[in-house]
Amino acid sequence: MGHESMSSERDLDSCLLSEDVLERVIQPDASGYLVKRSGLGWYKYWFSLKGSKLYFFNKKSGYRGLMIGSISLFNAKVVVSDPVKRPLEFDVFEKIGKTHSLKAFTELEMQYWLTVFAAARKKIPPPRPIATMEPPGVETGINNIKTKQVPNHVKVDRVMMVVHGIGTKGDNLEKNAGSLLKTCNEVKNRMFPDLDFNLEVLVVHWRDEVLRLKIHEDMMKIIPNFQGGNALREFVLNRVLDLLYYTRDRTRSFLWKEVVTQLNGHYSEFRKRHPEFNGKVCLFCHSLGGIIVYEIASRQVTDDPRLLKSEGILLDFEVESIYELGSPLGMFLTFEFKLGTLCLKPQDLPYRIYNIFHPNDPIAVRLEPVVDDRYTPVPPVVIPHWRTMDKTQNAVKWLGGFWKPKSANNLPREMVDPENQEEAGPLPNGTLELPTPNSSKNLDQYRRYDYTLQVVSAIEEVSTAYSAMKAHQDYWTSRDTALLLLSSMLRESVIGEVPSSPNDSRLSLVKFRRQVSAGMDPEDCERSIPSFGMLELSPTPTPKEETVEQAVKSILEEIVDNVVTKGEALSEEDKGSDSNEEELKKSDSRGW
Repeated sequence: MGHESMSSERDLDSCLLSEDVLERVIQPDASGYLVKRSGLGWYKYWFSLKGSKLYFFNKKSGYRGLMIGSISLFNAKVVVSDPVKRPLEFDVFEKIGKTHSLKAFTELEMQYWLTVFAAARKKIPPPRPIATMEPPGVETGINNIKTKQVPNHVKVDRVMMVVHGIGTKGDNLEKNAGSLLKTCNEVKNRMFPDLDFNLEVLVVHWRDEVLRLKIHEDMMKIIPNFQGGNALREFVLNRVLDLLYYTRDRTRSFLWKEVVTQLNGHYSEFRKRHPEFNGKVCLFCHSLGGIIVYEIASRQVTDDPRLLKSEGILLDFEVESIYELGSPLGMFLTFEFKLGTLCLKPQDLPYRIYNIFHPNDPIAVRLEPVVDDRYTPVPPVVIPHWRTMDKTQNAVKWLGGFWKPKSANNLPREMVDPENQEEAGPLPNGTLELPTPNSSKNLDQYRRYDYTLQVVSAIEEVSTAYSAMKAHQDYWTSRDTALLLLSSMLRESVIGEVPSSPNDSRLSLVKFRRQVSAGMDPEDCERSIPSFGMLELSPTPTPKEETVEQAVKSILEEIVDNVVTKGEALSEEDKGSDSNEEELKKSDSRGW
């Protein structure tokens, strides 16, 4: 049981944002537990103050969950209740007429929140966006796919470029990309409403150019009655032909060049609209698109940039992460390695790779056994449900336990048996206990690649055939997938990229090759390459040895003195040190 519990915590830590990482990303003005009256009862919520807006969330297993609601403190009135009849209680009267009854755990905590609220009520909230009709998609000029762009005056934090798979038509791709962006925004608004984070989605449509090739015209001539309305034949051929084209050297090179051309074109146009952009770029690859992008990314590391530029497959930007969704990449890599080709393994690339798949997807396969055979008996990381932060299948709960699947999350029983995990021996780097992605240890040494979605529909669990028909396309609208995407983007924006070994210089090697391609002297470039060692995060400062009451009292004295003497809103610097905040949070440990 202990091993399963630790494994579960590691899985959640690799999918969600821990409390310390979330604090570093959002940087709230104040946060902590309060008890709020709702209906006839009192409920304990996690509160986060940003400006004059107070958000409260569910919190489970140490992870902040869905937003329950919000309170506007701007010009609000706060009244402390009778200390005898309603001890430690106070009411917040919003300007619009709503009343909220809150309760603290100690007298000092109540004074702390009252002081923070007094400063927050003077902060003018940001202007609300004007309610207008949803703007239509815009063609970028790179292809005929319309996408919704972030306005030029709004800061973009992350760019995600989408590369589709086999048999994808333009109208379906446009719809899927729109669904992906809509789902990500929905999850962000429900999970991270106190975070200003804007995502730009750009779409690569390589199949549209393949259909214009002369070889494709010749293929159409030999197919009988293709225009006669045989839907099944058209469905199969659209996929078989794309796969056939990719297995031929000449058309594969054309596909690489077309994908890179559109990626560079999108990035160039985007930089013209957002010249101040200093964020990162990630690639969202579906099905065969994951294989195309993987080979292009591998060649950025192995080949000379002058050769790549002559072939038209040199990327003009740095890639941070590659998300493989429903991809058969593991099959291709296994086949390539058996043939002895010069294809790089996932751990040899300077990119973070996430292999996300549905357990009933007939196309998707695992990637970790390709990295190391000792990963074979280790089950993939189960992505928690975005509403419940739970790894237990909702369908089983709905059925009341009368029917249970053969094994958890439709995985083979031998993959979830703890005894098999122990017999398999240590994982790479000689340990079975993987540290969490939020820890200060070298992330790449213990990095997970495989992430599996849960089957949350009862009918999908009962009928795997029905689930298989739709599983390969569910990624575009999966909120669980969107939560993993957003959490990984936010985590990496705080922690940053870490080389995978103490002597790894691949990250600088990519930049070195860019410099050579730009015309710099290779000898000068070599001297500028830094020597990467074991990169670790700076340790958290050790809290001062003082009681909770002393810590809270020191914070209150500093806040009150500043408000009284200066008569202005509380600033970030007046809230005490991080160590004092940690001491304050420890006082919230007991439940209500």
